[in-house]
Amino acid sequence: MDTLGAPLSKRSETPLAPSAAEKQSAYAQQLADVPEFTSYGPILNSSANPAQLTESETEYQVNCVKHIFKEHVVFQVYLFPRDHMVELLT
Repeated sequence: MDTLGAPLSKRSETPLAPSAAEKQSAYAQQLADVPEFTSYGPILNSSANPAQLTESETEYQVNCVKHIFKEHVVFQVYLFPRDHMVELLT
């Protein structure tokens, strides 16, 4: 006997974007790995999404995440494409 049911939908192969809590946790872990920031205490707040500091059409894109501590503000800067980062630093 055949049964009728709703058609099965295929699962998307695209991974889900991280939640705000997951982003906050990842930022906190990244900063915890830097010994100079341990004296700042816990992060009170971080930007939900990186702010784009350059035009999207430029060769290099710069994004920034702001982290708020009790008495400090830390700007975490990302440079894309990363493969050219070494060329810029040398």
